[in-house]
This record gives sequence, structure tokens and C-alpha cells, in this order.
Amino acid sequence: MKKFLICVFLVLITVMAFGQERIAVFPIEDLDNILSRNESTFFYRQFSNEFTNRNAGRFTVVPRQDVERLINTEMAFQLGEFSASEKTAEMNRVLNGTQILSGAIGRIGSRISISISLYTYPELVQLPGGVDLRVTNKDELFDKIPELVQSIQNIIVASMPPAPAYRIGDRGPGGGVIFFAENGVFMECSMDLGNFTYDEAARAANNHRGGSFNNWRIPTSNELRLIYTNLRLNGLGGLSGNYWFDNGNRTRVYWLNFSDGTQGSELKNRNPRRNVRAVRSFTQ
Repeated sequence: MKKFLICVFLVLITVMAFGQERIAVFPIEDLDNILSRNESTFFYRQFSNEFTNRNAGRFTVVPRQDVERLINTEMAFQLGEFSASEKTAEMNRVLNGTQILSGAIGRIGSRISISISLYTYPELVQLPGGVDLRVTNKDELFDKIPELVQSIQNIIVASMPPAPAYRIGDRGPGGGVIFFAENGVFMECSMDLGNFTYDEAARAANNHRGGSFNNWRIPTSNELRLIYTNLRLNGLGGLSGNYWFDNGNRTRVYWLNFSDGTQGSELKNRNPRRNVRAVRSFTQ
């Protein structure tokens, strides 16, 4: 019977434009059945959350729900099975163009050891570098999750090419236009996604996946004003018409007129239609 799998596959897309990394957290193999099924699930989710929270803005982290759906669909994730033909279609959908950090957990004498290495996908060629961590018991294993994440993060960052210096009007890593660039923090807006009611516009922005990033959303009032000031007034970004922004109001909806910079609003239940652009932020 196949041993249950726990924690940490990390998947990096290194072929993304401008060196921006896309990472997913996947299970590794528990060679000696050290953790129970519930402990394994909790460890995986705690590790995934830690990695996601630490790297918000630096990497795009594949949603854990997508990874868990893949695990439930494919059932087994021993490294040697990644190229199995019956798994190829679904795995390529999630892992297309990636590298993989994978490894194993087991006992060495009286201690627990985790070893993680980088591989290409789908060729599964091992790359230089890796992380080894030894602990005395399961409690320490959980306590060391932040240290393990930091060690992995250090390796990933060291392997990344130097980040480019973006300027207002440049094309961003998600295929949008940079409208904010200060102190290593950047924001980009997509091109026009369409003409929608407000609710449709919010969904379209959240579902946008430019550059395979999943942190796109509808802009706030201040963000849309920056787009108007930094792009529209300088003849950048091809902006025209009225654009929605999120004002947090449940009964009224708001937009900015890019012809003259004036703001408008209307009752939401009238279902007016306006243009929308998605926005996202990232750091170098």
C-alpha cells in the first residue's frame, strides 16, 4: 500500500517573463509513516500557509485548493510517477512550465529528517541546491516550519535573476501596464477586460490570470486615480471611457470618467455597465 504523502513540493515557473516566480506547495513522501493522516494534512496546510504569507507580493503562490484538487484527482505523487501518461494532462494543466522542489521525510537513528531538492518538470532532472533539516520529535517538526520555509525561500531568491527596474508605462510581468513604481513596490493594470455591470466586473477582475498570476482584482478609488494621473494624462495605457472602482458600498456603484477625471455613481440595482481593468501589486 502506498505510504501517505505529506508537505512540501514547491513548484517554480522560471520561464515567466521578468523572472517573477510562480510557486505551488505540494506533498513529499513520508518514508517511515512518522505522522498520522490528520497530522500530515495539518502539517501540509500549515506549511503552505506559512509559505504563502511570507512571500505575498514576491511570488505568486498557486492556491492550495488547486493543489489539493490535483492530489485528490491523481491520488499518488511519488516523484517517479510525475511523467505517467495517465497523469500528464491534469498535471500539465497545473504544473505547465515549472520546476519542482520535492523530497522525503524519514528517520535517521532517533531523529526525524526532511530532505528537499530541486527538479525540472517534466524531465525530473535534479538541480543544484537543497535543504536538509533534522529534528528530535514531531512537536519540533511543526515548530521548525518557519525555519524550513525561510531556508527554502533563501534558495529560491538566490536562484532568481536580478529583478528589472520598472518605470511608469512599462509592461509588467503580468502583461499589464505599470502605473505605480516606488521603493521597490510596483502596481500594474491589465488592458480592458470588457464592459460589465459592477458585479460582473469584479468577477472578471478576480478571474483575470495575466502572466498566470492569481492576485488580480478590481481597483480601489485611489488606485484608479493613480491610473488616470500616471497613465491617462500622459497618453499611456490606451484608456478611455468610464471605469469601475471598488468603494465598498453595497447599494451604490462608482466609476471614474477617464475623459475628464470626474467621478460618478449610481444605484447598484439599476445594473449600469462600465469598463473594467484589473490591478495587482508586486515587489522586486
